[in-house]
Amino acid sequence: MRAALLALLLAAPALAQPLTLHYTRPAEDWQSQALPIGNGRLGAMIFGGAAREHLQLNEISLWTGDEKDTGRYQNLADLFFDLDHGAATGYRRALNISTATHTTAYAAGGVAYTREYLASAPNQVLALFERPVFNPGGLEDTISLVLDGIQDPGNLGTIIRIADWFGLAHIICSHETADAFNIKTIQSSMGSISRVEVRYEELGAFLDSHKHLPAYAATLSGTSIYEVDRISCGLILIGNESRGISEELLRRVSHHITIPGAGHAESLNAAVASGIILSHLVQG
Repeated sequence: MRAALLALLLAAPALAQPLTLHYTRPAEDWQSQALPIGNGRLGAMIFGGAAREHLQLNEISLWTGDEKDTGRYQNLADLFFDLDHGAATGYRRALNISTATHTTAYAAGGVAYTREYLASAPNQVLALFERPVFNPGGLEDTISLVLDGIQDPGNLGTIIRIADWFGLAHIICSHETADAFNIKTIQSSMGSISRVEVRYEELGAFLDSHKHLPAYAATLSGTSIYEVDRISCGLILIGNESRGISEELLRRVSHHITIPGAGHAESLNAAVASGIILSHLVQG
């Protein structure tokens, strides 16, 4: 009995690992090789082509059967994307069964390409995203958010959406921040992930290399945002949901700002704080 219990405990971590199907070439046959995504009403079989992507789309109203009688069925459409680049190398495609997301990744012409596919049940849509290739630099004369350890994907997605609303093009995240392409992040961003570039950096080194830009850290004991003039460029730091901004980063920032409160709440949600700060500091 003890041996069986020990074996079960040792197997538990392995069972908790995400289940993923991996392939090293695009699909050629929809029935045996293409990978599915769906949300109960909309679905697609993904072939994962590099130079030419093929999605076979399905929609529930084109099926006349039920659980007992399979009835008749017709595809909604075959959707093709022709991509203007050279031959692909390092190709891989995968279906993460735990998150129901499909990824196609490869390199072509010295550029790394990644496409992600998901089917959202709450929003009843199919989505295909090509991860943007971030161009180093481009932060001059702009306002950018710097996120230190935002761990909730929903929070991150909302912050991306808020940044898009106020016209920010860049968000720089610590490596401890949630994945910008987590399915919950994508859904929470409501499409803004396709317009706001999110990159991950070691924030201490990043701030050291951008000392010429004014930096503002959101804290509980800084200068009231109502006493700070609007800005046209700079970095705005938002901290972890429970710990705030790390001391290491605070020492690198000269402007500490806060949102004055009149009630008894200990703090604000990171996304809410981002929206309030941007609404005051960003030029309208």
